[in-house]
Amino acid sequence: MANIDQTRIILRALAVALVCVVFAGCQSFDFGSAKAPETAAAVAQPNVIGQYQMQLIPGFGKPTVEKVDITGPVTVQDALEASGATEKFRNMRITLSRIIKDKGTLLKLPVEYQVRPKTVRTEQNYEVLPGDTITVSPKKNAIDKAIGSISNGLL
Repeated sequence: MANIDQTRIILRALAVALVCVVFAGCQSFDFGSAKAPETAAAVAQPNVIGQYQMQLIPGFGKPTVEKVDITGPVTVQDALEASGATEKFRNMRITLSRIIKDKGTLLKLPVEYQVRPKTVRTEQNYEVLPGDTITVSPKKNAIDKAIGSISNGLL
């Protein structure tokens, strides 16, 4: 009979503990949420300088627009690789749009993409500045243009 009495005592203790948790709240119990020692080094967050906008306009489907934080020097090539554009498009038309603050005008810089090395021409691999917009769309070749003219844009 000692086993039944021990079971009752254990069940009563569990019931009391459950009531304490419900009325006192779970925060009164420390489940290993010890604070980190003060000697631990703080994790450095990247210093965000600003943002640029990346627009990918596919031949079919919905265009995507993404705002990207600038945490250090970024070139057009870096932005293309980070967005996955070099994998999504074989040949592409790229435009870098930048607002000239002094004049308040929009400057559009065309960027030539070389298909074989999958890179932007060195002299057009501009540094991306906060507020810039990079627009990428597929560049049509002669076959695409011929099919488009024959089908009158139906395809």
